[in-house]
Amino acid sequence: MKGEHAKPTREAYWLRGNAYAGWAMVELLQAIGPNHPEYPRLHDRFVRWAAGVQASQLETGLYDQVMNLPGYTDEETSGSAWVAAALARGARLRLLDAGARDSAAATWRAIVSRLVPQEDGGLVLAGISKLTTPRAKFEYGWVPFKSDLPHGVAAFLLLAAEF
Repeated sequence: MKGEHAKPTREAYWLRGNAYAGWAMVELLQAIGPNHPEYPRLHDRFVRWAAGVQASQLETGLYDQVMNLPGYTDEETSGSAWVAAALARGARLRLLDAGARDSAAATWRAIVSRLVPQEDGGLVLAGISKLTTPRAKFEYGWVPFKSDLPHGVAAFLLLAAEF
């Protein structure tokens, strides 16, 4: 997120990158506490981040890889889970309002509904894009999706801990 924008405005805003930023902000706010001199400014930034990502949430509850262009590419599990984990934790800590938890719950339900049962009784977490970095928007369409990648499973477990 840059400057005063509550919602990304560049050509392509990388979902996981924004998710990492949100998770870092909720962790930082929890660590420094409300008596820190930078807390009000950082809390305001976190609230604006939350509003921006919630505005980008798809009807399914997930998020597009290019979060400022919903529907441009594909829904992505790991970034969606990281965003939802940050929203849910922020709401639990009362850094965000209940609407943030509602958004996180929609993501949780969407991801759980897409778990793929296996014959051995296990589950596979699908829809995780391979490791990416910020790039031009057209390049996100080339990123392959896999199942059970560590960065996606970790995000899912963080989200699960909030529910």
